[in-house]
Parts: sequence; structure tokens; C-alpha cells
Amino acid sequence: MNKSKIYNLLFFGFLLTFTSCKEPGCTDKNAINFNIEANQDDNSCIYNSELNINFKLVNENLNFAKYDTISGNGYTFRMMNMKFYLSDIQIQTHETNIPLKDVHLFNIDNEDTHNLNFEIQEDRYTGINFNIGLNPTQNSTTPSEYELNHPLGLNQNTFWAMEPASYIFVIIEGKIDTSLDNNFYNLTYHLAHDDLIRNINLYKEINVSNNQAYTINIEIDVSNIFNNVDFSDELPHQRIATPLAHLLIDNFSSTFEIH
Repeated sequence: MNKSKIYNLLFFGFLLTFTSCKEPGCTDKNAINFNIEANQDDNSCIYNSELNINFKLVNENLNFAKYDTISGNGYTFRMMNMKFYLSDIQIQTHETNIPLKDVHLFNIDNEDTHNLNFEIQEDRYTGINFNIGLNPTQNSTTPSEYELNHPLGLNQNTFWAMEPASYIFVIIEGKIDTSLDNNFYNLTYHLAHDDLIRNINLYKEINVSNNQAYTINIEIDVSNIFNNVDFSDELPHQRIATPLAHLLIDNFSSTFEIH
């Protein structure tokens, strides 16, 4: 065999070896789908971006905070305390729902609970989905099963241990004046038990790009909480919620808007 044939065989052997070793994939170590075995980038890299969800209390077009008042037909209510649970928080695409967080407790006194931060993949999303209240599995647990500062832990003071036991899904406490003569008295609404869970879908096109932060503002308009409520009705603790409890949770559910 002459030298030229030998060189040609060696060349084609080297070429075959080189081309057969190419492994397509994502070669960027900063990508979430980085392939350590890939040596040929195929533009398939996927990156995480930051999603911020801010919860903001408003009274119509004005910011609302503790000690502020809600005025309606024949009453003025001063807010002293508000807590509410959100569960099974998900972000939606056209094809599926992607879980973000199992449970979150909003506390008017704790600003750290007024926003949530997540890392999500770049994509086109269609909105946010969550429950007001806890799903039956969560509501069947007790604070002793969690760390003290967990949203379902003992330090939150949101659990009714009496029978029937339940977490309180929504807490609204304050003082109300129904005579409009500055004569305020205590008013407390604690909404609990499985039949008061409500599912909320908030639709908004959310285009999340590579390594860009995106913020969603969810407003809770407290001006509608007491629509059609008879303040002389009592709200007893019982397994089956009263019509008043259903009215209040439906009013509360209607206050959420995405911006």
C-alpha cells in the first residue's frame, strides 16, 4: 500500500472519529438544562428567571393598611387585623399548571408576607391560580406537625382546636360603627372549614424572558368585603358554614385582581 493511500485512510479515520464524538446539547453551565456531556451547542439552553408576586391591599383606588377604615352604606369599619391563607399556588401556561408554593399566609402585620419570590423557566404564561383557604389534606393537619413559624405552625394562631377542628382560612378583626356617631364596637369574622375554600383564576399574559425579573401585582380591594352583610347576624363556629360565612368568603374572593 503506497503512502498516499495510508494518509487518506488515516485522514478519514480521524474525521470519522472526530465527527462521531460530537454530542449536541446545552453547553452553557448557567442554564438549568446544562449537559456536561455535550460538546456542540444546539441552542436548546433553558434559563431561570425571577418572578415576584406582590399582594397589595387597596380601598378602591387608595392604599389600605392596618387601622384604615372602610365606609359603606350605614357603617364605618376600622381594620385591626387581617390574615388569610392561599394554597396550591400555581402559574399557568396554555398547556398546564406549574406549582409554585403549597401554602402561604398573608398577615397584614408582617410585610414579609406581602410578596412572594420564585424562580421560573422562561416561557409564555397565562396567569396565576390559587385557593383562598386550605385544601382538605392541609386542613386535616394540626400545628404540632410543623415548625413553629411555618404558615401552618403554632405561632400563627390560626387554628381552631375545638371540635370540629379547622384552620381559619380568613381572619378579619376590627371595630365597626353602625350608627355613624363614632360609637365603635368590636367585630370579628373567622372563616373556616373545608366548604369555604374558594379557587381563584387570575388571567394575564406573562412573557418571561431569559434572566429577566417579572413582577405581578395582585390587589385585594377591601371596599367590597362587607357587601350585603347584615352586621347583626352572628357567625358561630360549626362544621357547616352559615349563609353569612359563605357570603363573606364569596365577597372576599371577588376582591382579588391582577395587574
